[in-house]
Amino acid sequence: MTSRGADNAAVRTVSVPLDLFTTIRDTVPLPLPPSDSLLRPEHTSGKSGVAALLGSALAAAAVVALPAFANARADAGSGRFVVAGAVGVSGLVGFAAQRRPQPIAENIAANQAARLGWQRQVEQVRADNAARRRDVRLVITAGTAQAVGSP
Repeated sequence: MTSRGADNAAVRTVSVPLDLFTTIRDTVPLPLPPSDSLLRPEHTSGKSGVAALLGSALAAAAVVALPAFANARADAGSGRFVVAGAVGVSGLVGFAAQRRPQPIAENIAANQAARLGWQRQVEQVRADNAARRRDVRLVITAGTAQAVGSP
């Protein structure tokens, strides 16, 4: 830096070292998704369905054997086999229906709310991190001034 007098002549020259650097604030890591231990089960566990299958098998056997125990005619007719078949098929349908897991609506809604809250946190952290990256600061520090020379 040079100072000048009234006649624009150099009076003195001083050297001032300057350190320039930029600072950027650190970003924040994104929040982790909710762990499975915090989420509720969304489906029931399927039952074995064996009770429905055994119940229908016993009912079908009873329909077939009942005329013999009730002292019916020797030929009780083929209608009992149709009824036994219908009972057996209904048992198979019950067996299949019980094995299928059923959704639990309130747990699904609670888990969706937890995931939505986490997603909002992620978006907030992303916005904050973008603002931190844009917030670049220039830091200037002056060292000790030294006279370089006099004219």
